[in-house]
Amino acid sequence: MNKIGSALLMGVAVPTLALADFNVYFLRHGETDWNREKRLQGSVSNTVLTAKGIRMAEETADGMRKAGLRFDRVYASPYARAWDTARIVFRNTGPEPVADRRLREMCFGKYEGQRYEKGNYPDENLRCFFEGDADLYVPQGEGAESFAQVQARLREFLETELRPQDGKVTNVLCVAHSLVLKSLVRELAGENASAAAKKTLQPNCCVHTVRYENGRFRLLDTGRVYYAKEGKRER
Repeated sequence: MNKIGSALLMGVAVPTLALADFNVYFLRHGETDWNREKRLQGSVSNTVLTAKGIRMAEETADGMRKAGLRFDRVYASPYARAWDTARIVFRNTGPEPVADRRLREMCFGKYEGQRYEKGNYPDENLRCFFEGDADLYVPQGEGAESFAQVQARLREFLETELRPQDGKVTNVLCVAHSLVLKSLVRELAGENASAAAKKTLQPNCCVHTVRYENGRFRLLDTGRVYYAKEGKRER
């Protein structure tokens, strides 16, 4: 786990926060076939959870419940892999999810469905995104986005949807995707695009935790999992 704060470590449950302080848990969806195959599944491809992905979501829900976590609000990307993960988790830990398109995965346009593992990129442009300067990546194809555009819509979600929850909630769950979680780190930890795009500590169903306190969002913890690890997880 990549430690950024002292909270939420060593399996210790989060204490109840006073009003005007709340925690936001950004959960990546469970495994899909394209995760296993190292294929890009952005906002065009509506892939679904594998049996393993469903099990990971169920174990995550159980782990959160055992940690004493319950959620006052649950948001999710409308794409099946995230939405189904949210519905599995909320059964034990919170209310019915609310779909928000700002949490959808980065759209890779013409690259959707293509492999992206090291040494097997379709062209230099995509290699540049994952291994070079991510800000030099040129979106290609209908609806394709840059990393900066994903970060911008995530920032809008934080400011216009989450900030108004001040004084109303204790814990919020947001179920999203890999590049959304990387954008979160870039936004709140000040990483540059290349460092954030290359970050590999994002297994399926991992959680990045943010605390809203004294009028600002602060990244507490990244890459935490609530399920029992069974060997190496895919990115």
